[in-house]
Amino acid sequence: AVLVFGLAAALVAWKPWHRRAGRGVSAPPPALAVLDFENASGDADLGKWATGLPALLTTDLQQSQRFRTVGTDLVFGALRKHGLAAAGRFSREELRRLARELKADYLLCGRLMKAGPAIVVTTTLQDARTGDAVRTDRIVCADEQALLGEADALCRLIRSGLERKAAAARDEVDHDVEELTTSYALAYRYYAEALRYHATGDYEQSLLMLKKAVDLDPQFALAYRLMSVDARNLGYFAQEAEYMRTAFELSGRLPESSRERHLIRGDYYSLQEATFPLAVEAFRLVLEGHPDDLVANNNLGMLYYDLEDYEAAARSAEVPIRSGTDNPFPYHTRAIALRALGRSAEAARLLESYHAVHPANRLVYETLLDVLIDGGDFTAAEAALAKAEAVFPDPAWSYWRGAVLFHTRGAAAAREEFRRLFLMEEAPWFLRAHEQLGAVAEAGGRFREAAEEYGKGAGMAETTGQTDWVTVLRLGRGRVFLELGNAAAAAVEADKAVAAARKASQSYRLAAALTFLAEARLGSGDAAGAETAAAESRALAATGKTARLAREHEFLLGLIDLAAGRTAEAVIRLEKARSLVSRRDRLDGRNVLYSLALAEARDRAGDAAGAAGVLRPYIAAPGNTLRAGGSYGRALLALARLDAKLGRTDAAGAGYRAFLELWKDAEPGRPEIEEARNRLSAAPAKAGQDR
Repeated sequence: AVLVFGLAAALVAWKPWHRRAGRGVSAPPPALAVLDFENASGDADLGKWATGLPALLTTDLQQSQRFRTVGTDLVFGALRKHGLAAAGRFSREELRRLARELKADYLLCGRLMKAGPAIVVTTTLQDARTGDAVRTDRIVCADEQALLGEADALCRLIRSGLERKAAAARDEVDHDVEELTTSYALAYRYYAEALRYHATGDYEQSLLMLKKAVDLDPQFALAYRLMSVDARNLGYFAQEAEYMRTAFELSGRLPESSRERHLIRGDYYSLQEATFPLAVEAFRLVLEGHPDDLVANNNLGMLYYDLEDYEAAARSAEVPIRSGTDNPFPYHTRAIALRALGRSAEAARLLESYHAVHPANRLVYETLLDVLIDGGDFTAAEAALAKAEAVFPDPAWSYWRGAVLFHTRGAAAAREEFRRLFLMEEAPWFLRAHEQLGAVAEAGGRFREAAEEYGKGAGMAETTGQTDWVTVLRLGRGRVFLELGNAAAAAVEADKAVAAARKASQSYRLAAALTFLAEARLGSGDAAGAETAAAESRALAATGKTARLAREHEFLLGLIDLAAGRTAEAVIRLEKARSLVSRRDRLDGRNVLYSLALAEARDRAGDAAGAAGVLRPYIAAPGNTLRAGGSYGRALLALARLDAKLGRTDAAGAGYRAFLELWKDAEPGRPEIEEARNRLSAAPAKAGQDR
């Protein structure tokens, strides 16, 4: 189970190790892979334990530091790659292939049989290089419930067989597997099924299995953790936080030094910027004993991404990739980090290399499409969409196809495509549809239509309790009201966005909402109200101590200075905000807002050339302009005005024409359209060279 979205910025660096006297190099610990067991009786219920018991044993054996136990994701990937996922029984050659694939020194195979109501488990630990059996063990369990208790005894037997082979002795940890998971056999069986569904990207089915597990055992902390991850991947952000809080509360029951406790705490502390350092420390505690741990490395990478240390994010995600994982999440994490570093081509190659081996993974297709569309490579995005839809024929791909169509065929085609998202069953797709339809309308100067779409989405988000979405959609609606000249209505939307962000406990969303609240209050002449918002923003930045909170606060202060006519101070504030931007890829909606404000401040200060220099990169290589909503059109028009002021006649004309094309279906009576047309008609019939 690995977290997919992150969604947040002071850099938390690793402290360098002090140099010490060198020691002799010791051999790495041997690696053990627990394969799926054979269901010798063919019993349907027993079949669930053919994968569930190996997962349970793996959880217990991973506590050891004398040998390394290969994760269930790697084992499942290897079995699937070689067409053995449903085998349970393996030939000598198949075992050799699996050992090579998993880089395992030892393999544990097993056999399950029914003997009346009892279950007989036979396991064989064998040397992967020679094929020789190291030991064979047999346990008899009265029923499924007894399997949990006997699993601990079986693990002790397996350990004893491996300890003699271990490279170096460390103090061993052996927590009862029921302490780490659950004492309810059926609950664990549901959990094991959920893990498999999660690994294949079927988060809905995984969540369904987990709900059954916690119904049986409400104290099952690991199940709640995986529920949080599934909810996040499905776009249910409120449920993500709720499930993770429950997992955190229950984690106090787990052994203090256990990997599982540290993982839950790392994930929980990742929800709040103020506790990011605690999250880093929790993941580091896992990695001290398990340096190749998939979940810890990936989730630490996502945390670094939120901290905007994209180099560290890429490095952390690369660890499980180098280990040969076929889990898609590290590929997603490394790819989005590479994209943020401006290495989109490398990110696309990484994702394509995954699909060359595993062509049916939704997350990797989604990430690839984001990379290609944000990079402006719409031809490649169309090709990737065709492949994705061939494997997963559902309307969800309209979310990406709509963005492609907006840039290649215009707003009308994009609107029609985005409306297909209403064919999906899950509420988050409806919210995405309203968000994208609002962005299309806003980008084209259809502000009343945009307000309606954002309003519908916000109402649905409030009804379904999706507070993160409430913030996003209320902010979109409020910005549209500002464009319509209704600062009072904008302030109402901003207040709702702030309230939702507070409820969701999302610091960065709250910071953005406070910035807009200040902007709306300034628009209605309420300077004192803007200062009140600034005070809360200041407290957030001081508590969270991340670059993005500091950046947002400086931006807010710059807007206040600009509104008060303190141009020199505004330039300094806005320059500082922009200097705290770490992303090097093409377009980010917040960055466009920062640049628009800075360009206005520089222009007021008499530096038209500097103002144009701020905006030009966003116009020259914009990527997915829908991410900026109406800000991209504002930037087009502002740059055209600046070019005209600088005597760059050709560039100004091109800018006005591009703006009019973007706003060709805008609502009537917009003064911006009249201005652009007048400027073009007043230009010389034959433009000269730009100065």
